[in-house]
Amino acid sequence: LVGSEMCIRDSFISFPIYAQETNDSLKNMSYDSLNSLFIQYRFSNLEKAKKATTVYYKKAVLEKNESEITYGAFLNAKIYDALSKQDSAHYFIDIYISRSEKANDTESYASGIYKKGVIFYHSRNFHKATACYTKAYELTKNTTKEHKLVIISNAFGLVKNQLGQREEALDYFKKSLAFFEQNATAKNTYKLYYLNTLNN
Repeated sequence: LVGSEMCIRDSFISFPIYAQETNDSLKNMSYDSLNSLFIQYRFSNLEKAKKATTVYYKKAVLEKNESEITYGAFLNAKIYDALSKQDSAHYFIDIYISRSEKANDTESYASGIYKKGVIFYHSRNFHKATACYTKAYELTKNTTKEHKLVIISNAFGLVKNQLGQREEALDYFKKSLAFFEQNATAKNTYKLYYLNTLNN
């Protein structure tokens, strides 16, 4: 397989059974509350964040809530990627990608492809990461959401930097920096991407 198809057809593995233990107090929480817990702990306490996303997804499956199953899969992909459990991260992001594609939700589909690229990047599979970023960019380039293109561009820069292609990486970072410097709202909303651009 070559090009962008590589990032989609990566193995749909059997999901390894994740922790059975859940906090009873979480089970009765709303989706919004569970999502808030994930946001609260995603950087400071990954295990607490994982409990929230696990309950979120199980709750959605039990209730057969299609939209929340899709979003819950995305949350779990994020947390397992943060925990460096790439097999589980790929399992959940593949669910998200598949469901978004079936729903003809191009924006979510593109976000899923981008996130799959991030997971590949974190496992140092830069070739597949680039394939995913390329496909995500193609899906996003005709939208009005310029910040998403900038985030993908920044990801290209990170890959180029890891591959030792410093000048190409610098070009990507300069473009990202120019966007953030001209858009105060985007700079504050996507602060991590802005800071990452400054540090490269």
